[in-house]
Amino acid sequence: MPDNSIKILAWGDFDENTYIVGDDKECIVFDPGAPSSELLPLIGGRKVVAILLTHTHLDHILGVDELREAVHAKVYVPIGEATGLEDPNINLSASYGMDIRLRPADARIQTNDTFHAGAITFVARDAPGHSPGHMVFTAGPFVIAGDTLFSGSIGRTDLPGGSYDTLLASLRRELLSLPDETVVYPGHGPKTTIGTEKKFNPFLN
Repeated sequence: MPDNSIKILAWGDFDENTYIVGDDKECIVFDPGAPSSELLPLIGGRKVVAILLTHTHLDHILGVDELREAVHAKVYVPIGEATGLEDPNINLSASYGMDIRLRPADARIQTNDTFHAGAITFVARDAPGHSPGHMVFTAGPFVIAGDTLFSGSIGRTDLPGGSYDTLLASLRRELLSLPDETVVYPGHGPKTTIGTEKKFNPFLN
């Protein structure tokens, strides 16, 4: 798969990664934490077939409503965080002195649901631990990992709803079982590979 099929925008105080994945006709946007003014130039004239969320923490959803209106796409949220867009306690904005209440999701994602953008097919996988309903999306040679696995680290588990043991179990089941050459696109920081993290990540050894 060519590198230009994935566009990445790191934005905001949390330096959150939004991913736009597809071909020259259609794409999927993952975790739009950035405003539409930043995302629309990367989307171009393509049809956004879905807006998919790995989880509903505030830094991953800040641009959801604005983008939904701009591109007329459905927003899909993990079933385990079905009310996260509307509830400031679930999206953690209340913990940061904010009160983020977005429109409800258009649909809920369940494990093994599939989504298509051009020739790319994503499969949703349950990966709780950083948050109760966190999901990752695998697509052959890569995975959109959200806040589960980072280069040299793993997702925080000290936030409400987090669990270190649950996250480690999710990582072993859903990510470390992937081929070593699988590219990991995390919610923050640079991309990495499963093999690199198996070898060097101190949380996995």
